[in-house]
Amino acid sequence: MMLLALIVFPMLAILALLGLIACAPEHDVGRYALPAIRTVALLAAATVFVAAVWSH
Repeated sequence: MMLLALIVFPMLAILALLGLIACAPEHDVGRYALPAIRTVALLAAATVFVAAVWSH
């Protein structure tokens, strides 16, 4: 089950990033993408931490 969480949560955040990039103006993509990239990193780190804690 945790393996599913390790795959699903970051993938959902990546899909959200792609949606933000699609909606962002061409000259200002970085301003829209940077918060989404930080969210992906935070979700990935949190799911890895929880999986590591619960696996013991």
